[in-house]
Amino acid sequence: MFKAIPLKQIFTTEKGKSKYTKRYFLDNSGKYPVFSSQTTGGGIIGYINSYDYDKECLTWTTDGIHAGTVFYRNGKFSMTTHCGALFLRKGVKDVDLNYVAYALSLVLKDYAVGEGNKRVT
Repeated sequence: MFKAIPLKQIFTTEKGKSKYTKRYFLDNSGKYPVFSSQTTGGGIIGYINSYDYDKECLTWTTDGIHAGTVFYRNGKFSMTTHCGALFLRKGVKDVDLNYVAYALSLVLKDYAVGEGNKRVT
């Protein structure tokens, strides 16, 4: 049965960290992906030797020409400030993240605002 629920009732949101720079990638090279607003290569901008998250979630590009692009994630990763994540709230069940990713991919880009460098915050 389908039931419409506001996203904020089932997800918490987080933005990535500003410390992930080219210099950081060079000094901390490793096997764990860092996601950004880049959409090629699955959104991976680099790899480091640590990670901030180890869970299933959705990420979206928060700015740039592809603002609002949605990805399903599962595993160890980190994010730059150009990427946001939706994590299921504790106790929320029966949510198919792949379906939510698909549904959001159809509409989220429509919420991008700005001239040139659009943003979906």
